[in-house]
Amino acid sequence: MASQLLQPFTSQEVFVAAKSLGKDVCPGKDGIGIGFYLHYWDFIGSLITRAVNLIFSTGNMPEEWTEGIIYMIPKSDAQCDEVSKWRPITLLNVVYKIVAKTIAVRLRPVLPSIIHGTQCGFLQDRSIFDNIFLFWEMVALAQQHKQQLAVLLLDFEKAYDKVDWDFLEAVLSRLGFPAAWIKGVSSLYRHASSSVLFVGEYGTLFPISRSVRQGCSLAPFSLYLVWGTLSLLG
Repeated sequence: MASQLLQPFTSQEVFVAAKSLGKDVCPGKDGIGIGFYLHYWDFIGSLITRAVNLIFSTGNMPEEWTEGIIYMIPKSDAQCDEVSKWRPITLLNVVYKIVAKTIAVRLRPVLPSIIHGTQCGFLQDRSIFDNIFLFWEMVALAQQHKQQLAVLLLDFEKAYDKVDWDFLEAVLSRLGFPAAWIKGVSSLYRHASSSVLFVGEYGTLFPISRSVRQGCSLAPFSLYLVWGTLSLLG
């Protein structure tokens, strides 16, 4: 698996990843949408493919690619007089999303063998309905045998925002991922920055010190790896 992960990315592989993003994907700070990349792929596809492979060989991504825009949207129509009533979303540059999607597509076949079967969402050949069916089977079994059943529902507050990069890299290393792969994944997060968009004006860029970013195709998989490790510790 390690040797498969480290195979050079091909132009076709990167193009398939870019096309799978969908036509309605939001552009980031540079304002360049996915349509531009797909329309001119014959001219820029080889450049982006070379950039993806270079990122993995050096572990560095251009900082302009990792700049995000934080935009606040209300969680409901009620009066939003507290920060907790707003949901921040980060708009990422499409070229960043292409790189992340390419990595995610390469990683997806490996994940079922290292992520526990109870984690179902976003994984190949698994469905989020599996755990729902399992829950009702447990309820039925408890009722049949007249046993008491306790159900614990845990909700991670701002789970994406609280992922520690050092911990994530340590998990990847412990699972046996090659150092070059870890370096390539880390390039998506290290040296990342964001600015807040407020009333049509961009705030000052500030560095990001943790989190996996919503809108990044690799974020759910990274979060699963962290969750899985924490559940074992628990």
